[in-house]
Amino acid sequence: METMVTQNHSGISVHVLNTSKFRSKHWAMRISIPLERQLLTSAAVLPYLWMEGTSEFPSSRQLVQRTDELYGTVLRTSIQKRGSRHVMDISASSPEELYIDGAQALTSLVQELLLSLLTKPALESSGAEFSSSHVKRAIALHSRRIESLYDDKTTYAYEQAILASCQGLVQGLPKYGYKDDLDGLTGSHLFSAHQEVLKNADVDFYCVGRIPQPETFSDQMIEALRPHFLSKCRQPSVLPVDTTRISPSTNVHVEQQKVQQAKLNRVYQTNVAYGSEDYPVAVVMNGILGAFPHSKLFVNVREKHSLAYYASSRLEGMLGLLVIYAGIQPDKFEQTQSIISQQVEDVQSGRVSEEELTFTKDALLNQFRQAEDQPLSIIDFHYSGQLSGNPSGMELFREQISRVSVKDVQRVAGKLRESATYLLTNEG
Repeated sequence: METMVTQNHSGISVHVLNTSKFRSKHWAMRISIPLERQLLTSAAVLPYLWMEGTSEFPSSRQLVQRTDELYGTVLRTSIQKRGSRHVMDISASSPEELYIDGAQALTSLVQELLLSLLTKPALESSGAEFSSSHVKRAIALHSRRIESLYDDKTTYAYEQAILASCQGLVQGLPKYGYKDDLDGLTGSHLFSAHQEVLKNADVDFYCVGRIPQPETFSDQMIEALRPHFLSKCRQPSVLPVDTTRISPSTNVHVEQQKVQQAKLNRVYQTNVAYGSEDYPVAVVMNGILGAFPHSKLFVNVREKHSLAYYASSRLEGMLGLLVIYAGIQPDKFEQTQSIISQQVEDVQSGRVSEEELTFTKDALLNQFRQAEDQPLSIIDFHYSGQLSGNPSGMELFREQISRVSVKDVQRVAGKLRESATYLLTNEG
């Protein structure tokens, strides 16, 4: 299988996977800064503001027209949170020029457009602030983005549970920032934030597709990015997951709203860092507990006792957390808590059948095989490893999962410590 080629220079990393597996080329630029309250909301708005236009294509309509001219190239931006890093993402997908007559320059043109979003945004004539019309539109859309999270009660409750577990830590800050901050943002404020990002960010540039000379391509990309990050004179940040700063707690945080279905979320500290030797075991443990329809939570909480509309668990690897979440009737809280506790205790005691282990490993291995057919999944997996200082490939990870035993699962499950419980329930 092809391997990712990486070159680093002063906080800039270029990663290239030269492969003929796909009929399109996929690009991603991950710009990450430390999470901090002061810059939080401004940084969250920036990726969407970049899509309002560049100096050459100074409106979103002209930007779309340009992507259409580039044979239907798709361009998108988003904001992410990875542990204690705030990650601004610019990504694109374009047809492989090999299959299009007269498109020999497509790769360089898409590369140029992608970089221009970050390095040549549309500004006012002063050159020191973003276009006021662009700012107004971006802030209005971002306000609705934050409101939509509140309206999605499952996501809202999940995020509130993480916040309760990470109280006092930057990991608990919301990736979109705060709605109350938006009124104070102007074109000059956001341009200052943009300059701060260029000054302090780590940049990871990815390309997956036909790149016959990945080393030469990487050198060219680093040279294209370097002038915009002149203050950088260090190695890219490595973000080892600190699993010790989140304190164990059995406190129950209750919030009341006008809801018919209550949302129960239990957060556990795993004491397992992303990229560590035990992380593949933690992935299997989570699968046995609640990631699949055959998992203990689904079978016992939902199917056997009919206590939940859904009951699942998710591993937050970059936070060192495991989150159990369920939609329940408000009057079934205590009973559901008891059944959930029993499932966790069963895994910790090694009461896991070989059938459960086999089903889970097969399901996980199938997931990773599917992910290898999805360029953005390949990029996401590598980037998480890059942040944690252990950028291993999916093939190695599959091998590690296949070797996990019930005793391994019991040992890692024994490290679980309850960190917070959050209940969103009805009023009354």
